[in-house]
Amino acid sequence: MAATVTDLAFTERAAAKASRICENFLKQSRAKCVLLIGRDGALLSKHGFTHNLDGQAAAALASACYASTEALAELVGAPGFRMFYQQGASQHLQIHCVGDVALMLVVFDERTNAGLVRLIGDAAASRLARLL
Repeated sequence: MAATVTDLAFTERAAAKASRICENFLKQSRAKCVLLIGRDGALLSKHGFTHNLDGQAAAALASACYASTEALAELVGAPGFRMFYQQGASQHLQIHCVGDVALMLVVFDERTNAGLVRLIGDAAASRLARLL
């Protein structure tokens, strides 16, 4: 059973470390923003260029999208689904699974590419999973 946001308790130190991981991810990947989301859709933190983004709405939608895509992957025999990618005309999304309790939503554009975001995102998600 996935944890809810009420199950996640960040110490001040862990929250600071999670922020550093997210900020470092943004610098390395050149993504626009990253949101850390509880699997229940609660927004845990947001970093980068987010002033035009409704973080809570994005968190809820990303959580629901990931859950439905994960269920579809299981139906077709692809268990262990860990990342989801959507390519748009100018904005792209990647959702990385962070352990069993969180997701990392990444928004990026043509300044970078999906492969770089995935490589650096996988590493960041692993580090975040150890914190949670």
